[in-house]
Amino acid sequence: MRINDSNVIMQKLRRNSSGDKLHFLIYERMNEEESVLTISSLLTSLGHRVSVIISDKIDKIIHNNLRELNIEPIVIPFEFSKAINTINNFILQHPVDLIFFTRFRANSFIEFKLFKKFVKNNQVCSLIDSYERWFKNIPPIKFNGWKIIQRSPILDWVYCKLIKSSFSCYFVSDPHVDSNNPLKLLGQSKLNRAVLDFPFKIMNQEYSPIVKNEIVHFVIPGAIDKVRRNYSMVLKIFTSDEFINKEWKLILLGRPIGKYGNKIIDKCIAINKYFNEDKIIFFDHYISKERFDEYMSLSDYIIAPIISHKYKYGKDSGALYDVFLYNKIGIIDDGYYYNSRLPEREILVSYKNQKELHSILLSMIDKSYSVEYLTKNINEINLLFSREYYLNSIKLIINNELF
Repeated sequence: MRINDSNVIMQKLRRNSSGDKLHFLIYERMNEEESVLTISSLLTSLGHRVSVIISDKIDKIIHNNLRELNIEPIVIPFEFSKAINTINNFILQHPVDLIFFTRFRANSFIEFKLFKKFVKNNQVCSLIDSYERWFKNIPPIKFNGWKIIQRSPILDWVYCKLIKSSFSCYFVSDPHVDSNNPLKLLGQSKLNRAVLDFPFKIMNQEYSPIVKNEIVHFVIPGAIDKVRRNYSMVLKIFTSDEFINKEWKLILLGRPIGKYGNKIIDKCIAINKYFNEDKIIFFDHYISKERFDEYMSLSDYIIAPIISHKYKYGKDSGALYDVFLYNKIGIIDDGYYYNSRLPEREILVSYKNQKELHSILLSMIDKSYSVEYLTKNINEINLLFSREYYLNSIKLIINNELF
C-alpha cells in the first residue's frame, strides 16, 4: 500500500515558543521508559528543549539516564486525574509546542474523558502501536477457553476509535525502516496527520556483531509471558539428548508473568538441578536497567521465540530493537515478517519450526554456524537503522510538515 503524498495535506501545528528551539513534553506513567529515553535523546540532539513528566516507577528506572541528557524529570502521581492537573499547571507556566504520549491507554471511561478533553485543548502526538488497536474495523474479540470474552481489548479498541482523529500528529516505533511501512502509511492516509519515526530503542554504534564467549551465551529478553514467546519450545530443545553434553548458557532476561511464567521458572530450576550447574540464568523479580544491560552485553545470540500471529503492523518484538542496540546476532521466527522485503530480514537468523531452530542452536554451540551471509547487508542496515537516519528524518518532518 502506497499513498500519493501530493494528495495528503498535513495539518500544521502552531508554535507556542519563540525562536528556533521548540519545547517538547513527554508524558509516560506505565512502562515505556525506553521510548521516553529515545525520544528525549533524539530531540535534545536536534537542539530542542525537552521536558519529561513520568511516574515514580519510571523515574526510578531512568532518572540518571535523563540527568545525563540535562533533563530533570517531573514525577507525578499515578492517579490520572491528578497527573493531568500537574501537566496542565506545568503547561500554563512553560509553553509547550508538542506533547508526546509514548502510549495512549485509558483504563476507564472516566480516564478516557480526561484524555479526550486534554487532547482537544493541546497539541498531542501519540504512538500508533498496533494495527488492531487503531485501524481494525471490528474489535479484537478474544476468547478464554471458548467461554469468556475478554472485555478490555474491546473497550481499548473503542477508546482508540473515538480519540484517534483528535491527535495533532502521530509517531511509530517500528524497526522496519521501509518506504512501505504499513502502519505509517495507514496513519498518513486515514488520519491525514504527519507520522514521525521514533524507534523504541536506537543503536549508538555501527552494527557488527561477533561471538565472543568460549561457551556460547543465548539470551531471551523480556517478561516470561505465554502470550508473546514460546519458552517451552526453547527449553525442550536445550534439554534434548544432543544438548546434554554440550557447553552452553541460556539467560531468561525477564520476570515471570502469571502461572505460565512461574511454571517456566520451575522448569529452569529442575534443569539446573539435573545438570548440577546453572546452565540457565533466570530471575523471579523485576530486573533493573543496569542488570539488563549487563546481561545483554554478556550474551552472544538473542533468541526471539515469538508467537508470530501476535504481531502485525507495529506490534513489534522488543528483541528486534535489542539486536541492534546491543550489537548481537538475532534469531527469530520466520513467521514474524509481514513483508519478505524488509531489510532487517537479511541480517537475522530465521527458523520455520522447532526442528530447524534445534539444528541452528546446536551448530551455534559447536561454532560451526556461519554468519558470513548475514554480514553482506550490514552497510545497508547501518545506513537505515543509524542514529543519523532517525535524526535527519525527524528534523525533516518537524521543519517541513509539523511547524
